[in-house]
Amino acid sequence: MLSSGQSIVIGGVRFVGATLWTDFGLADDLYASESWAAQHMPEYASVWKWDGSDTIWPADTSAAHQRHRAAIEAVLLQPHDGPTVVVTHHAPSRRSLAGIVDIPDAAFASDLEPMIMRHQPSLWVHGHVHQHCDYRLGNTRIIANPRGYQGDDWGENSGFVEDLVVEVGEIAR
Repeated sequence: MLSSGQSIVIGGVRFVGATLWTDFGLADDLYASESWAAQHMPEYASVWKWDGSDTIWPADTSAAHQRHRAAIEAVLLQPHDGPTVVVTHHAPSRRSLAGIVDIPDAAFASDLEPMIMRHQPSLWVHGHVHQHCDYRLGNTRIIANPRGYQGDDWGENSGFVEDLVVEVGEIAR
């Protein structure tokens, strides 16, 4: 398990991972995005702070985003002779969201496109969105392949690719 910008090299492929909470910056109204998240997203009612004093708030996760972002970039700044794969829970670009970005969408992704374009990791795999996406930013391939939720309220993602395999060696470095 990689978290908070930890990295490991396996078979010549460098992996770096972090939760990468959102910074809520995609929507025009930061306060409205944070308020929406606090009221509607289950993590703000069920994830507790390390000291157990309270559940997390959007300000906590936004601060964690800054730490995770800096840790990922610190790894990407280190030279590596081989492909690099970044694995995060939250999405690194608005392109991972379906359609026009609105107040709730800022709780699912942040704009890391400038960092991606600077460092060009081979692959970025993320979750947290509810639809499949597969696109490129420069030479970086970005993929999310969520199965979705079980039950009547949300349902499974019809775009889920059950047998998806990504060959890192086939991705441009």
